[in-house]
Parts: sequence; C-alpha cells; structure tokens
Amino acid sequence: MIYIYTTIGYILYIEFSPTMGNIWLRSGYFVPSNIIRLMLQPLYDIKMWIYTSMWPINYFIWLGLASAVKYLDLSYFYQISGGV
Repeated sequence: MIYIYTTIGYILYIEFSPTMGNIWLRSGYFVPSNIIRLMLQPLYDIKMWIYTSMWPINYFIWLGLASAVKYLDLSYFYQISGGV
C-alpha cells in the first residue's frame, strides 16, 4: 500500500512542481504516457543517478525511500522513549 501512496505522491509532486510541472498537460492535451516515460528514464540515463539535483524526479529513489520507511523497525525507538 505504501508504494501506491508513493506513486501518487510522486505524480503529484512532478505535476505541480514549480521546476518541472505540467507533465500530463502539454499544449492543452492530456498525455499520461509522459509520466511513465519520466518514471522509466533512470533506467536509460545515468545522470538521473549521478546528479543529486535530479534525485527528486527519480522514481526509483522515491521507491527506495518508501522501502526504507516501510522496513524501518520503529519498535526500538518506541521502547526507548518510554512506550510499552
């Protein structure tokens, strides 16, 4: 479920980002294939991995962070903070 939320968050970020924006709506046309091409771009372009300034639009970075949050064991932190 977290990956669905991550994908929705990524799409909304890309669509409404002041630096990127309007991926789906180009020249008055609705083109959802643009977002899919952008999601797959890191598989073909090494610059998406090398330059940290491009990480916010790298879909696989988003998935990696979502996986880290999902598998992070927060029970340890809950126990040391005084929780039961």
